[in-house]
Amino acid sequence: MSTGVTKSKKIEFPYANAALLKLGVTEGGFLPSTAEESWKYTNLARLAKIPFENGNTTNYHSNLDPSSSDKFNNFSHQLFFINGKFISHDNFFPPLPMGIKVDLLDKKSNNNEYKNNSLLFMNQNLCSDRVKITIGAKIKFNEPISLIFYNYTKDKPLAIYPNVEIVLEEDSNITIIEQHLSETLSTYWENSFIDIDLHKNAELKHYKLNNGCPDTLSTSYSNVLQDLNSKYLCFNLAYGSTLYRNETHVSLNGENSECNLYEAHLLNHKQHADTTSIISHNVPNCISKKLYRGVLNDNSRAVAQAKVKVSKLAQLTDAQQLFRGILLSPNAEINTKPELEIFADDVKCSHGAAVGSLDEEQIFYLRSRGLNESASKILLIEAFMNEHFAMIENPRIRELMLGVFDNWITIHRKHN
Repeated sequence: MSTGVTKSKKIEFPYANAALLKLGVTEGGFLPSTAEESWKYTNLARLAKIPFENGNTTNYHSNLDPSSSDKFNNFSHQLFFINGKFISHDNFFPPLPMGIKVDLLDKKSNNNEYKNNSLLFMNQNLCSDRVKITIGAKIKFNEPISLIFYNYTKDKPLAIYPNVEIVLEEDSNITIIEQHLSETLSTYWENSFIDIDLHKNAELKHYKLNNGCPDTLSTSYSNVLQDLNSKYLCFNLAYGSTLYRNETHVSLNGENSECNLYEAHLLNHKQHADTTSIISHNVPNCISKKLYRGVLNDNSRAVAQAKVKVSKLAQLTDAQQLFRGILLSPNAEINTKPELEIFADDVKCSHGAAVGSLDEEQIFYLRSRGLNESASKILLIEAFMNEHFAMIENPRIRELMLGVFDNWITIHRKHN
């Protein structure tokens, strides 16, 4: 029976209202609510109760030295951000190779473009810097480029807004590692936006590592435009944050373009992680794939939702979605929601989801070979996730991701 009460699609956000008002902006200071279909399983209401301040580097007192710290990727060219603010490359690192151009954009340009998306609207208006990275035509690098977002807060909750535009010009081919790290004694919310434009024949491998801490709240949005014959691969690993949402929108606008999204969650305690994507096939002969794997313990919760949209013009589309998860606790939960929206008639599209506990027969078999129950479970978890990590071609990046997985395994072993 209906109560006649309609849930609001907006959550009032006092901090954002005040921050935007200082800029003369009188709208946009709200959060999406669970009344919105795409936010049904992820509740941001806790953000509205926190008195955030905008992050800046003025009060940064860490002894951090990016050029010597082993926390960062010494096998890559590095671009460094502290609390969302771009740090001049010359302060820490050797010059970037020819073919990479980094520009600071006008923070006020296009800041009304995302009025219908409050998180992006806040990012555009409140970010410290807007950075554009351009990879020139026919440029190909063997070494990756690392975007290192280092967040620091000591005694007050901060709101941080990384904003980066990445353009790959025609026939370019690079690998980017997007790494989010923190040194914090207080809560912070990172609300990031990555805008990617792949021109004809461009190829980008994009690896994302959100290595947060228990006080980290993170929302991220990636927008990807693909032209003729372009290829985009993204491997995203979420670990550590108490609340994490990664949303990716991909538009396949050029024929024979290809998109592969690989997502992974490693969750403990009461952590919540959400991977949401929309892949739009707008032209014929394009390929997309989304694969998700998650391992959840304790009272953690994951969301894996994806929509593939195939327009009437997008004949000969090949689109696949497959979500798989392991629940190690009766209190853990994964909500999966694969969707297909198809208006073409000559396509090959599929989706599937499988979530459950570890196979008791496999555990029994391993125990019969001399392993105890805990070791048997860890071996099965490692086999499950290593198959996913094997899709990372670069051995140094695979080692980086596996190091985070090994840390999760160590914590799991101590508590079980």
